Amino acid sequence: FGPNNAAGWSMMTPQERTTHQDKMHSFKTLEECKAYMADHSKQMAERAKERKLTYAGPRENACEVMQSHGWFK
Repeated sequence: FGPNNAAGWSMMTPQERTTHQDKMHSFKTLEECKAYMADHSKQMAERAKERKLTYAGPRENACEVMQSHGWFK
């Protein structure tokens, strides 16, 4: 979870980045991950709009990638 694969990375403060990474590592279920990512994406879209930037959203579904790597039961 870094600048190459976390949507909105450049719009987050260093503390927000750390919190985001910690949160992504904390999920026990795919549903928890998807709920968080929906909220995160909404926040980043709002932040981009405020800054008059374009926010394309995540390049891939991080939650599904994590599931494919066995992070969730």
